Amino acid sequence: MTATVDSVRSRVDDALAEFMRERIYREKPLWGDAIAALISEYVTKGGKRLRPELCYWGWRAAGGSDTDSIIKAAASLELFHAFCLAHDDVMDNSDTRRGKPSLHRSLEKTHRDMGWSGNPTAFGRHMAILAGDLLMSWSDQMFQESGVGARWIHAARPLLAQMRSEVVAGQQLDLRIQHRTAPTLRDALRVIEYKTARYTVQRPLQIGAKLTGDASPGLMAGLASYGVPLGEAFQLRDDVLGVFGDPSITGKPVIDDIRDGKQTALIIIARELAGNDEREVLDRWYGNPKITQHSAKQVRQVITSTGALEAVENMIGDLVADSLAALEQTAAVHPDAKQELAGLVDRLTRRDA
Repeated sequence: MTATVDSVRSRVDDALAEFMRERIYREKPLWGDAIAALISEYVTKGGKRLRPELCYWGWRAAGGSDTDSIIKAAASLELFHAFCLAHDDVMDNSDTRRGKPSLHRSLEKTHRDMGWSGNPTAFGRHMAILAGDLLMSWSDQMFQESGVGARWIHAARPLLAQMRSEVVAGQQLDLRIQHRTAPTLRDALRVIEYKTARYTVQRPLQIGAKLTGDASPGLMAGLASYGVPLGEAFQLRDDVLGVFGDPSITGKPVIDDIRDGKQTALIIIARELAGNDEREVLDRWYGNPKITQHSAKQVRQVITSTGALEAVENMIGDLVADSLAALEQTAAVHPDAKQELAGLVDRLTRRDA
């Protein structure tokens, strides 16, 4: 089979659907039909499947052949990601995820629909935390039972553990930066490195390569040099879309990041470059829960007029060049994978959602 981006994603979706059918069937008597269905839908509906895709191409980069076992191992990363998103949305008190109600909001609605007693908001939050814990456990099971040789599963586990530690570190750095009075660009970029670049791109690639049992030190280093700047550029693009994106495409209102006062590289640069009048607009409206569409437009105008948007676009361009150069210089990458990885750079950094 000649693998493509679309075919890999489709096979990951199929592997997740099959795994979830089996697990939900077993767990339904304990969780109940309504909640079990919500958990299943949360995993199987929507999402870019980026981490499984990169894990797959890390495997192919190391010369691995196209097999169902690597698809299953890669798909297990999506279960871990679902755990991260469920907990992240509780911490951020997010109402939506991928254009739909977040898991804790869906569980809150289930509580109301069922007419259960107690506080529906607390129920939704508590159950989403537990559902996330369950998905993390299932991620381990799917990885272990993927069909990849036990020796190579064992060899890849330290990288898997490191990926998990790094994303937790990134999350706590993100929480801390939101409570600082004057976070720096270095602070924001450190969050990006741990919460996105390593977790989303570098480690999935390296895990996939390690699972072949044939990943040279040069290849592992090359995948890191390619993956970190790509992951950073990916997150910077996400930050731009959070303020300037089309809600009908992103599935997220562009006012949310502005109202929540997210301390991204984009807003930190805007504050550094702003004059007195521009800073007054940012101070008044950025992070203001009473912000209107008109005032949000003013914030976007300031981000543009200060040159912050252009600065971030230039950063993305530089990071893309670094990523492509690292890929080109890594001779150990299998030619078939090199072509797909080069294409991924453009797709992840020049996107609308």
